[in-house]
Amino acid sequence: MKLGTDTGSLVNYIYGNSGSAEPTIGMGATILCWSDRHACTVISYDPKAKIVEVQRDNAKRVASNGMSDSQDWEYTADPQGAVSTFKKDKTGRWHEIAKNPETGRWNKTFWAMVSIGHRDEYYDYSF
Repeated sequence: MKLGTDTGSLVNYIYGNSGSAEPTIGMGATILCWSDRHACTVISYDPKAKIVEVQRDNAKRVASNGMSDSQDWEYTADPQGAVSTFKKDKTGRWHEIAKNPETGRWNKTFWAMVSIGHRDEYYDYSF
């Protein structure tokens, strides 16, 4: 993850480059976007293919700080949450992938990365 190219957030840059835990089903994960973060749960993992699927959690803001960087969240599993797929590259980073319906091959989306081992939700109010 490159700061200013892949992300506009120093926190997301650190999460994306600090390594991740070995995924296990039910473990927390965080999808890293340009400046936002989304809490997820690991729902499947193929260690041979190095592919993990995560499902978005329900994240409820419990802080009363208004539109600020000081954000506290409460997380619960969402069985209807969006599912995203990630593949681990040679550097140990997890990049989002999508299957091409015509060829059946997996391709990087260049949209997001995931950090495995912790849940974090963050909404950047500056956009």
